[in-house]
Amino acid sequence: MTKSQPPEIWQASREAVVDCPPFEGDRSTDIAIVGAGYCGLSAAIHLRRRGVEAVVLDAFEPGWGASGRNGGHMVPLLRVDAEQLERTYGRDGVQGLVDMAGDAVDLAFALIDEYDIRCGARRKGAIQAVAAASRLGAVEATAEKLASYGIPIRFLDRNETARLMGTEFYLGGWEHQASGLLEPLEYVRGLARAAAELGADIHGRSQVRSLVRRKGGWVIETDRGRLAADKVLLCTNAYSDDLWPGLKQSIVTLQSVQLATEPLGENVRRTILPFGHGGSENRRISFYFRIDDDGRLLFGGRGTTSDAVPPRMFRYLKDAIRRIFPQIEEPRWAEEWSGRVALTRDEMPHLHELALGLFTGLGYNGRGVVMATMMGRLLAGHALEEGGDGALPLTPLQAIPLHGLRWPIVNTIIAYKRLRDFMD
Repeated sequence: MTKSQPPEIWQASREAVVDCPPFEGDRSTDIAIVGAGYCGLSAAIHLRRRGVEAVVLDAFEPGWGASGRNGGHMVPLLRVDAEQLERTYGRDGVQGLVDMAGDAVDLAFALIDEYDIRCGARRKGAIQAVAAASRLGAVEATAEKLASYGIPIRFLDRNETARLMGTEFYLGGWEHQASGLLEPLEYVRGLARAAAELGADIHGRSQVRSLVRRKGGWVIETDRGRLAADKVLLCTNAYSDDLWPGLKQSIVTLQSVQLATEPLGENVRRTILPFGHGGSENRRISFYFRIDDDGRLLFGGRGTTSDAVPPRMFRYLKDAIRRIFPQIEEPRWAEEWSGRVALTRDEMPHLHELALGLFTGLGYNGRGVVMATMMGRLLAGHALEEGGDGALPLTPLQAIPLHGLRWPIVNTIIAYKRLRDFMD
């Protein structure tokens, strides 16, 4: 059974846990933020920089959810194919989205530098590799299309892919040179420290039980207190509940499963992603992997729709590691865990004004490290009535059709995509 918390191998981090006592009593604030992940803490930092009072409430603690369990990949690319985006937004619209995604990774690195966040961040690039010959042409065309928007990306042949990845399993791929990696739990703890040092109040173990608009503002109730706020930012993403009607129904959540080896021996360690890249695949249901600062191989992939991940999902990852990196031989396993990913119908992040003075952003579709950080800045801008980035406008909240039947539908789609990958 997987742990319902960030992995223990990351708990002894360079960034200490910020003191986040439960919220108690009655008080008021300019802006209340629900959720202490990348998005909520980024919003708090940007608000406090402007001298705006901010109180952050979280049901657990900073990084308990996806911000403390993800793979640590900082990829400034959207999930949607550029050709499809052009049909929807036009070339100018796509350029705006591309620029916003690039700014997102720049923003994350800027915060890391400014607040001296000790999270092992490095910007060595990312490789998306191809295992099926039938997909090589499409990947090369995609790389050329993205490069036409000024994205630093190049197509890799089989030899170059093997040299950069340390495996001959793949037939080619592309390299995105502006991508990066970090230790995710350390990053979120560093954001929490920065927000607290700027004067934000952060409260853990403070589940929000109700959210009601009254007297020109909002009233939030927790088990131990009552918070009045002029405006509210909901930053709960894949862990959104029924606090606001329809929000949970606008996304579908899947478990992303990961495991880590014990630190590899130096002879093996230096053969896998030897130049510091992050790695992933161009499959419909893909794997992603990296070497962490302690020399562990971290390897993940899409899991199930249920929070209860069966052991076979981790056996599936272990079998894949043996195929892709046979030089490891029989690794010793350190830990395995999972966490939710929020998917939207169009595979794009969404920004909503749910009611007067109530904003939310969610749906990062596996790109949450940098996109959630950017979303925090955008939400702060809207709360201050400065507007956000025009590339990602406010849109109406829309429930996914047949959301009540999502589990059998999504499981069927996953099975179909895995079959297509196998056939390729």
